[in-house]
Amino acid sequence: MTYLLDTDTFSNLARNHARVELRYMLVGKAATCISTVTVNEIEYGRSLHPDQVKRHNARIDALLSEIPALPFDFDDASTFQDLESGEQVPVVPQSFRAEYRRLIQEHIARLSTKFSEQRIDYFLANTKEPLDKALFSYLSSREKLMRVR
Repeated sequence: MTYLLDTDTFSNLARNHARVELRYMLVGKAATCISTVTVNEIEYGRSLHPDQVKRHNARIDALLSEIPALPFDFDDASTFQDLESGEQVPVVPQSFRAEYRRLIQEHIARLSTKFSEQRIDYFLANTKEPLDKALFSYLSSREKLMRVR
């Protein structure tokens, strides 16, 4: 079984929460993953509260590099298990796909607004594409902005 860590569980793991850490060690690194949603939520939290997470940044970076981030695009019915409680939750993706996508779009809009208010560059990248392509696109858009000014 593969365990999909949600944002709260990932955060607890990054803060060395004893119960989550023990469970993580028991199931093994190879049996865990996170979704791209969790990655975005973690980065959003880091940007909103940089002073509060500063002492955890090294651990967060280490976990992000060792735990694979998967796109949250399940097509088949699946069962998710809570890493903390062990509770199993059956999910039929077709029943909540539209709602999920709407929530994600709202979340992206909130991120974009919040980053804009803080004068932070925000660039939405597809994690299926190579990093150099995303970086090139971002830098190209920055260059265009510089020409306009």
